[in-house]
Amino acid sequence: YQLDRNVLRQEIAAVARGIAKLDKKATCSNSFKDVSATKPNEWVCGRVEALVEASYIAKNKNYRPMSNITKIEALGFLANTLFKEQYTEIRDKNVSWEESAVDFFTNKVNFLTKEEIGDYKEESSRWFVFYILAKALKEKA
Repeated sequence: YQLDRNVLRQEIAAVARGIAKLDKKATCSNSFKDVSATKPNEWVCGRVEALVEASYIAKNKNYRPMSNITKIEALGFLANTLFKEQYTEIRDKNVSWEESAVDFFTNKVNFLTKEEIGDYKEESSRWFVFYILAKALKEKA
């Protein structure tokens, strides 16, 4: 699994779509300028657009599929896909989405510490994503 490697934004889209149990979109409607049905990221288009359609991610100008994802972006993706209703319901609209995501995991569902998250602006490793998933699935069980 190469847990020491960073996670690309296209990879987290695949993980998030699977967690949310969404079907891939069969066609690509080019919601993002940098994600299309042609190479090099044709495989990600149906996943990203399924997430947009289900309101798991916001539609912006670009998705940046080949960029590394930061820890806070990973936390946001996972909060939205693992705990969508709960996260949406209790998210503090008076603070940034970043602070709200950290608060959600450290105080609301209370299974991560700020020490475990560390600097949330740094790039996320695959290990970090799998660690959160394992703790979240254990918590939900």
